[in-house]
Amino acid sequence: MKLSHSYAKAYKICASVAAASTLAASAFLIAPLFRSGANAITPIDLNITSGEGYHLGYTSSAGSEGVKMNIAGSVEGTLASAKDTVSIDSNLPEGWNLYISSASDTNRRLHLNGDESSIYFVQPASGTHAAPAALGNNTYGYALAEAPFTTTENAYATPSPSTGSTWAAVPFLRNADLIKTGTESADVDVYYGAKIDMGLKTGHYTGNIMYTVMGSVADSESATISPESASPDTVIRVNTGLLTTRQITTSDVEVYVDVSQVLEETPKLYCPIEGVSQEDGVLTISCRLPGVPLFGIKYDIVASVFPYGKVYRVRDFDVQDPILNLSATNINQITYMQEMNQTVCQSMITDEIYKLKDSRDNKIYRISKLEDGSCWMTKNLNIGPASFSGRTISLKSSTSNVGADGGSITLTTGNYYRRQAVGSENYVIASANSAVSVCPRGWRLPIPSEFSRVQSYINLFGTGVYWMANLQGYTFAGGGGMTNGWNSGENFQLRCIAE
Repeated sequence: MKLSHSYAKAYKICASVAAASTLAASAFLIAPLFRSGANAITPIDLNITSGEGYHLGYTSSAGSEGVKMNIAGSVEGTLASAKDTVSIDSNLPEGWNLYISSASDTNRRLHLNGDESSIYFVQPASGTHAAPAALGNNTYGYALAEAPFTTTENAYATPSPSTGSTWAAVPFLRNADLIKTGTESADVDVYYGAKIDMGLKTGHYTGNIMYTVMGSVADSESATISPESASPDTVIRVNTGLLTTRQITTSDVEVYVDVSQVLEETPKLYCPIEGVSQEDGVLTISCRLPGVPLFGIKYDIVASVFPYGKVYRVRDFDVQDPILNLSATNINQITYMQEMNQTVCQSMITDEIYKLKDSRDNKIYRISKLEDGSCWMTKNLNIGPASFSGRTISLKSSTSNVGADGGSITLTTGNYYRRQAVGSENYVIASANSAVSVCPRGWRLPIPSEFSRVQSYINLFGTGVYWMANLQGYTFAGGGGMTNGWNSGENFQLRCIAE
């Protein structure tokens, strides 16, 4: 984007009150001014051009001289107004929005000589854009000569509007009002009014107001994920396609990953913002999900820009699983549990401990070839609450969560699983699962005879009940035995054996 000026823009409202020899002779001057400076520009020639040839800009008829209102205060209060015409220049295919706000999130008053500690000030109006109201004494506001503001003829005639005119307070920056939309270049008349009585001290009353113009370039919303291989973090960059005449900051945006397609209890994973950029005029947002890999699941990325109500949804984003070596012949050739096969298993040294990652959540598991010649996980399956920054994952329904009994999660015991959570038919990351269970692809649930053959490895299995392929429980300690696992309230541990 090429700019003839900096992004941010503000205009100063100046109000001058003159001393009088009698109470009936006070004078009030209110003059909004657009000032140049580090955080403000003169909006006489603000024009933004994107790399695609789209442009968006505006000029203000007030210019650097500002809109002036001369008011002779009175006991009952004197009402005055002035007009500023904002000329929008745009060729954006999706049109534009014009917003108005204070230049601050902490102050909307017009203060005597700009001193915010002064006891003399002009308050914002009591009305809002949705429900404008008549001005009270020593208040100011804005209006448009259209609904929901007063629509009677000459209601906002300058310099003396009708007493029936209604006005809205200029909102804080974070709550900017959308005052006009359009699809072509257009002029927008914005009226400013103030009502002044005899209670103000002589002097200049000042404050800052901002216009913001925004529009979108069609079909430009996209997102990228980095890296696309196994990583403890997920970095997201959202290209919003948004052109704006205001510099957007990190506090103006929010990004979350909508995983409601696969996660019932925690459908939104909020992504801490790392930065924003407006290269070539288009707003791009970067954020990082710490310790949350997003492999093999469907989700949407949702970015919001405040206070402008802009929401950008990149739908059905499907991150690629890490590239797997499915033809490996040696344990030293693989990284992931999903790369295991019988040839790799037989290449392992009996009773040696190896470590592999589960591509679904990047957790690391210890595996070993035991004396029976089978390759086992020597650490219980632990996919579940820790997979998404400690959030509980529902594997099938709200009544069949991992660890529903509050069982401990340790290197040995991992999670406890209810029976409904053990099958894969409704599991959240099915593409990296075994065909018939929550075990990783290339692994399965053991059968009773396989448990019986490894009874001597009490140090690897400990005590407790483990799920078997028939979805019943196997009691490991005490020589083994069957446990009825068809009760949905049962919670057992889970070990997988290589297929």
